[in-house]
Amino acid sequence: MLITDASDLAVGAVVLQDFGEGLQPIAYESRKLNPAERNHPVHDKELLAIVHAFKVWRCYLTGTDVIPPRHH
Repeated sequence: MLITDASDLAVGAVVLQDFGEGLQPIAYESRKLNPAERNHPVHDKELLAIVHAFKVWRCYLTGTDVIPPRHH
C-alpha cells in the first residue's frame, strides 16, 4: 500500500506491507517543494506527491494495482 501526502512545504510517502499482523511501514520518502511548487493548488501538490513516490519506487510499484485515494 502506498500512502502519500502534501503540505505547503513538502511532499511525502510511505510504503506499507501486510506481514500477517497488519500493515507495517517498509519505506519512507519525502522532499521539500521548490518555490514554484509551493504556489500550486492543494490538489496539484497531492498529485505531485504520488508522482514523486512512483519515481522513487518505480521498480517496486510498476505493474501493481493503483487505487486513487478518496478525500472527503
